[in-house]
Amino acid sequence: MLVSGLVIGIVPAAIWQQPYRHVGTKSNVWSNGTLTLENGIPTLAGWIDYLHFIGYAGVLGAIGVTAFYFAYKGVSSGSSFKLKPLRDSASSGS
Repeated sequence: MLVSGLVIGIVPAAIWQQPYRHVGTKSNVWSNGTLTLENGIPTLAGWIDYLHFIGYAGVLGAIGVTAFYFAYKGVSSGSSFKLKPLRDSASSGS
């Protein structure tokens, strides 16, 4: 499940932040004083920035899957988190 969470986090982020969407624009982008896009082509710093972004997205996906797993285990049958049923008043004999 953890690997699937990583993939679920990485794939949309990688598509959304694709590094070649500016090709042919002749634009330059500077990020914190570092050139990340030169003439529409990502530089090494741009690729590192891209990998950091999709890595963070993958970690958030893994955290989401872990939260889902524990929530599912908490509500599934046979779980120790369930409350004990109240005593049945019909069986007490009145």
